[in-house]
Amino acid sequence: MLDVFVAASRRHGPIRVQPGGTPVNAARAAGGAAFVVGRIGDDAAGAAIRAHLAGARLAVDPDLPTGTYVELADGTAYADRGANAALALEDVLPLRADAVLLSGYVDVPALEHVDARWRAIVATPFMQSVPRGANVVFANDEEAGRLDLAGYEIVVVTHGAAGAEVRRNGAVTRLPPSGDTGTGAGDALAGRFLASLL
Repeated sequence: MLDVFVAASRRHGPIRVQPGGTPVNAARAAGGAAFVVGRIGDDAAGAAIRAHLAGARLAVDPDLPTGTYVELADGTAYADRGANAALALEDVLPLRADAVLLSGYVDVPALEHVDARWRAIVATPFMQSVPRGANVVFANDEEAGRLDLAGYEIVVVTHGAAGAEVRRNGAVTRLPPSGDTGTGAGDALAGRFLASLL
């Protein structure tokens, strides 16, 4: 995705544009060994993302534009998934890694087919169930209350500014606040947490 953050509440003011979305936010936090797999459009936004994500594996969609996320100063957000909506299993596989993190917005059964010890999903407000193949789930309080999270090897529930909790082997461990705020904070936590398991 191309993330556009509008900090100004008037016509003129700061606007920040950068590669983003769950995979990018998590990969940045996980460190140098992490890489992004995704789908972009054959457009200027896609070219900019490719230029900023060295080592990324990005399929190019000939018809759909690069996905774009826009967040206004008042917190109002708009998203056009664009080429992301057409991500296919062939764009992802073959894939071997120690850990794989999938955005809950992606409707591709990748976790069932990847060769990885840790197969994680980041829940979304629209998710009705956790996809097959996952053994790690990241969810906020609302998502954790709505989804059936029993039986997963690790469940990380974020509590916003209050930190998070890790449910593993019947025990609950508290994680202090990370200091991350705003859009992508949960993705960053997921990236760092998965990197800590390796």
